[in-house]
Amino acid sequence: MSNEYREFSSYRALDRTAMFMGIPLLAAVGLLTLGVFFMFVGMFFFDIAGFLFSFLVVPIAFLLRTISENDDKALHIMLLEFKYMAKRISYSKQQLIVFEPDSYYRYQAINEQQFINYDKNS
Repeated sequence: MSNEYREFSSYRALDRTAMFMGIPLLAAVGLLTLGVFFMFVGMFFFDIAGFLFSFLVVPIAFLLRTISENDDKALHIMLLEFKYMAKRISYSKQQLIVFEPDSYYRYQAINEQQFINYDKNS
């Protein structure tokens, strides 16, 4: 057998998340909606100066852009981790809850745990 690698065509661009100015598109639409909501509430209370409340989402946009700078699916992975963390907290200790992978296999020691052999014959 040879040690050469086999080449396969890969369509990685088809799996990428749609981005707008470095922010995933769904998060950008959410920020736009939140900014418009802040603007309406600010204009209701502060008249025309309430327009400036729409700029409260700009730091959040920079934060999301920084998070998804290297990985376009980073926000999705963070959402899944927060979801599973909330499930672990919400269930009491008497109930059994099982789901894998834990934090997307971030910690290798968790995956390589040694299991006890309960077979009495060996």
